[in-house]
Amino acid sequence: MLDAWADSNFIKITRAFYVEGDPYESALNLDSSNYSGKHDARLIEYCNGDFVREIVLDTLTIHDKIDGIFYAPSQKVYYTTERLPLNDKNTKYIYDLKVDFPNQTINTHADLVGDAGFEVQSLGLNFSKQYIGAVSRRFLFHPAINAASSDVSLAFTYKELRTPDGNTVPRRMEWKEGTFQMMNWLPIISMYR
Repeated sequence: MLDAWADSNFIKITRAFYVEGDPYESALNLDSSNYSGKHDARLIEYCNGDFVREIVLDTLTIHDKIDGIFYAPSQKVYYTTERLPLNDKNTKYIYDLKVDFPNQTINTHADLVGDAGFEVQSLGLNFSKQYIGAVSRRFLFHPAINAASSDVSLAFTYKELRTPDGNTVPRRMEWKEGTFQMMNWLPIISMYR
C-alpha cells in the first residue's frame, strides 16, 4: 500500500524461491529472496484512468531490521520522497509498479491509502450548562480508501472564562478514542454533555 500522507514511501522488491528442506532456513539467507544489484523501478501514476507521470524509485539499505522470518539486519528497499496526491470524491489515483530486470520487466499494481474525511452531524457543539442533557451529537468518520484501521482522537481548543476579572485562558482538551476497524461511513463518537 502507498500512503499519500507519508513523506516517503518504501517498497520492498523480493523474489519468490523454492528450496528442498526447511524454507525458513533459506529465508534467513539474503540471496534466497533478494535480487542482486539496483534495478530500474518506477511507480506509474494514473488519475481517473489517465496517465499522469512516472516516479523513478531510488534504493536505500536499512540496517536496523529486527530479526524475524526473513534475513536481517540489513534490507534493500526502493523508495520515493515524491508526494502522492490524495484521492477524493472526483479524483482517483492508482499506481502500477514497473521493475526492469536484465531479461524481463515485471508490472504489478499498488493501491493508495490516504484520502480521508471527517463529518459532524451538527454544525456546532455547545457545552453551555443549558445544553446539559440535550440530545447527543454524532461525529461520523469517513475512512481512507484501502485503510484497514484508523487511530482516532479528538482535540478541542476553547477559551475558559475566568471570573471575576472576565479574562479568558486558552485551553485544549484531547480524547483518544482508540483504534477502529474500517467499514464504510462509521459513526465513531457520540458526544454527551
